[in-house]
Amino acid sequence: MIARVSINLWRARRKASGSEGDKALRDVGRFLDLAWDALLDVGVEVIDHTGEFVTGGEAFSVLMTEPTEGLDRHQVIETIRPTIYFRNAMVQAGQVIVGRPADSQGGSAR
Repeated sequence: MIARVSINLWRARRKASGSEGDKALRDVGRFLDLAWDALLDVGVEVIDHTGEFVTGGEAFSVLMTEPTEGLDRHQVIETIRPTIYFRNAMVQAGQVIVGRPADSQGGSAR
């Protein structure tokens, strides 16, 4: 249950944070932030890996790699599912898409 609630709240916050002018959507974003803070208060940590460099041994599964212009090393370009911890115990490993330097030849992300 913690993973389902956390994932859906994480997705909703990402959608709401992209809104600029709609007051109703901003209000929803504020309520989402309050719910997010409540999860943090009880010991839930949700980690969005987007932007992290891949070094090996991460707490996520690489679903795929794709050539990405402007990268000089493997980096998470999209988090599909965040990694979730409850009181420092992993509840769910994340799932990510990793970008690799555009001139590299496929292969593993690690």
